[in-house]
Amino acid sequence: MSLSVRIKKRLGLFDIDLDFETENKSLGILGPSGCGKSMTLKCIAGIETPDEGRIVLNGRVLFDSQQHINLAPGLRRVGYLFQNYALFPNMTVAENIMLPVKHLANGKRLAADMIERFGLYELRQNYPARLSGGEKQRVALARMLVCQPEAVLFDEPLSALDTHLHDQVQLELCKMIKGLGDVIIVTHNRDEAFRMCSRLLVMESGRSLALSCREKLFYDPGSLRAAELTGCDNFSRASRIAKNSVLALDWGITLETDSEVEEDITHVGIRSHDLLAAGKDCKNSIKIRILEKIETTFDWHIRFVTDDNSGIESKQPMTWIVSKLLDCSSPDYLRMPTKSLLLLKEDKNEDKNSRRE
Repeated sequence: MSLSVRIKKRLGLFDIDLDFETENKSLGILGPSGCGKSMTLKCIAGIETPDEGRIVLNGRVLFDSQQHINLAPGLRRVGYLFQNYALFPNMTVAENIMLPVKHLANGKRLAADMIERFGLYELRQNYPARLSGGEKQRVALARMLVCQPEAVLFDEPLSALDTHLHDQVQLELCKMIKGLGDVIIVTHNRDEAFRMCSRLLVMESGRSLALSCREKLFYDPGSLRAAELTGCDNFSRASRIAKNSVLALDWGITLETDSEVEEDITHVGIRSHDLLAAGKDCKNSIKIRILEKIETTFDWHIRFVTDDNSGIESKQPMTWIVSKLLDCSSPDYLRMPTKSLLLLKEDKNEDKNSRRE
């Protein structure tokens, strides 16, 4: 049981060209704004039509350009939660939820079950204008699920919520999607993607840069751009020295790695949270010069440049994020753990001019 998507669609600045399956798991599509994430969902839901390709849900063909199959949205059994929830302002909560099933003999019972499930009974006679952001989302979810869809699509489901509601609704969504089968969640927030999805597709300019389980993607993204889009911001040009060592050209240091270094490596990276305070003689340690310390709610964000005896200084400032619970009293050296180094290749096919961030 799964959703299989193989589509191409021409857009203004780039073409969507994707081929993936959900494998009956929650799939997160992670990418910058304007990369084609929402258009991909609309093609699956039947709101937009691909130029060519094939979409199959649990053995049912929803779209096939060669066989001229293109099921209407109402026949696809695909639920779609829009970014703005798209509630009808002139309908009550109960009427909004009832709308998709009002033609069914058991429609009232289905709607009542959803109202109860999402804790909306006290709000059932309210209009959307009187609802909070979290309440609107619960109504939209109930309306989407009342049809008992075989696949569920979420388009930036948490983007319109304030911090308190964001965390609360995210926990509810994490619990909910475990029982929904095929789920696709579009987001540009890497933390949301990691928490809510078991598999991730990193997308840019209409195509997939990486597709794998979330752990592998974050700890071994493979390409430079995939590492950037999953939140890594410390990079150096690199060249292979030996099987388990690499020269970081911009940091002026030879680094030992746990992973085998391939001949065509172009960069090495490390995430800001993975850097550790260290002494001069520690493996993979590097002398630093701190530029500034930025305080956040729970962490220190420390910007620095490398500054070794050879005079090589990193061209771009690097970032070290450390918890306030730890002592970060301006160390002279930081260490790059061997297991935390990201060995990366630059994507030569990437059209950098087509980025729309």
